[in-house]
Amino acid sequence: MPPATASLTLRALLHEAAVRIGFGRGPAFSRESVSGLTPPAQALAAAVAAGHGPLVLVVPADGDVDGMTGDARFFLAALEGLGRGDVERGVLPFPSPEVDPYRGMTPHLDVASSRARALAALALGEARLVVASAPALLPRVTPPERLVLAAVDLRLGGSCSPTDLADRLVDAGFSRRDPVEAHGEFCGRGGVVDVFPAGEDFPIRAEFVGDNIESLRRFDPATQRSVATLDHASIRPLTDRLEHAEADGGPAADCAATFDDHVRRAGARYVVTQPAETADRLRKAAEQVNASYDDAVARGDPAPAPAELLVDDADAAVWLAGGAALDTLE
Repeated sequence: MPPATASLTLRALLHEAAVRIGFGRGPAFSRESVSGLTPPAQALAAAVAAGHGPLVLVVPADGDVDGMTGDARFFLAALEGLGRGDVERGVLPFPSPEVDPYRGMTPHLDVASSRARALAALALGEARLVVASAPALLPRVTPPERLVLAAVDLRLGGSCSPTDLADRLVDAGFSRRDPVEAHGEFCGRGGVVDVFPAGEDFPIRAEFVGDNIESLRRFDPATQRSVATLDHASIRPLTDRLEHAEADGGPAADCAATFDDHVRRAGARYVVTQPAETADRLRKAAEQVNASYDDAVARGDPAPAPAELLVDDADAAVWLAGGAALDTLE
C-alpha cells in the first residue's frame, strides 16, 4: 500500500474510533464526562477535540505527561496530516518544576524551558494542545504579555537590530558566553549573533547587514561549520518566571500571573483525566509545599509565604471543575 493511501486509511480508522467513543461529530467534549477510556483513547479524544480549539489536558502526575504528549502528537499528526515540526509546536508538555522552592533549588533547564515554551505558545495563540500535570498548575508564573515580548522570531530578510536582539535574549533568560556551546547561551560579535535555544540540536547563527538579517543557519559549535540553512527561527524564553527589577534595583522573579491567566488568554478549555486522582495530586502537592515552608520557618530561613509562590489548590480545583473529565473507570 502506498504511504499516502496508508495515511488516509489510518486517518479514516482514527476518525471512526473517535466516533465510537463519542467524539468526531460536532464540537468535542460537549459531554461533561466520559469513562471507560484507556490512556491512549484519552489522547485520541483530546487530539480530536483539539481540532475544535485549543485544549489543556490535565493528567495526575509528571510521570504521565510525556506518554500522553507523545500519544496526542501521534494522533493529531495522523488525523490532520501534520508534519513533525508542526505537531511538536502545537502539542506541548507542561511539567511541574519538580523542585522544592524552600530548598534553594532551581528547576532543570529542560523542565523550565518546557514550561516557558508551553506558556508562550498559549500566549501567542500557537498551542493546539497542552498536556499539564496537576502539580504544574500551582506555581505562579510570568504574565502572558511579558512572555510574548520575550519570545523571538527571526526571519531571513527581516529587520532586527543585533543590539535589540541581544537585549531580548537576556530578558528571555539567556546568558552571554563566547563561544556558544550549551543550551541557554548566546553571544553577539558585531553583525553576528549566535544563540543556542533549549531543546535544539544545534545553535543558530544570524548574520546582519545593518539591521537586516542576511543569513540564518544552524551550525556545529565544535567545528563552527553550517549544518542547515533556515528561512526562520523561533526562540522562546528559558523560564516561566522571568526576572524584573524591584524597587531597590535588585532582580526578582516576575510571577504576577497564574497558569489560568495563560489559558484564558488562549481561549483554551480544560479536560481532566482521572479526575479523582488528579484532585488528590493537586491537594498533596500543595500540602508538601506548605510543610516545606513550615520547615524553613522552623530553621529560621527567610522564606516567602506559599501564597507568593503558588496558587491555592482550591482555586486550581475551580479551574478544572469547569472542564470535561476523562476516566478509565466505568
